Amino acid sequence: MGITSGNNVTLHDINALSLAAATASGNLNVTTSGALTQSSALTVAGTSSFNAGANAITLTNASNDFSGAVALTNSGANNVAITDTNAIQLGAVSVGSGTLTVNAVVSRRPGRSFKQLALGLRLSIQGRAPSC
Repeated sequence: MGITSGNNVTLHDINALSLAAATASGNLNVTTSGALTQSSALTVAGTSSFNAGANAITLTNASNDFSGAVALTNSGANNVAITDTNAIQLGAVSVGSGTLTVNAVVSRRPGRSFKQLALGLRLSIQGRAPSC
């Protein structure tokens, strides 16, 4: 599924979903009942929300660019991995007992929840991390 250009984009899929190149000038909200992956870069000017139910989220294209806060949700023993070419603002993060991997400069916004059910957090911070 690719998005050439869109403002506020909402996608729901009852199966696994692989995102092709996508550009959203507003917000991007994706909910799947299967694994969520990508084959090309995502560029989102607004907030992003990714929910894969009891499945993995793998959004690791090195050219991803999320300008607004990014929310991540899944459950079970499924890994979550996200990459941003520069800074990333984590919004609400609620993931299962799999590994959470974030490759970017990380900025967590005050008042946002961050929850992982087990100890599997892995942050790769490039450059200088802003204070939370």
